[in-house]
Amino acid sequence: MNYLATGLALAIVHIEKRSDACSEDDDVRALEEIVGHLSDAPTADMEDLRIAFSALGLSEMIDGIGLKLAEN
Repeated sequence: MNYLATGLALAIVHIEKRSDACSEDDDVRALEEIVGHLSDAPTADMEDLRIAFSALGLSEMIDGIGLKLAEN
């Protein structure tokens, strides 16, 4: 769960610090940092992430952000 919590914290920090001067490139770099961190998460945490994306109706984003998760 530490990986997911840290990924969430990184996202919140980026959003909180984001200004009008930020570009899409800044957002992409932040997402790449988050995904890079999450890619080291244990299998159970990755499954929780897959479930969360699915519950939000965003299953297609799993591959879109570069996370390779097991499908049910």
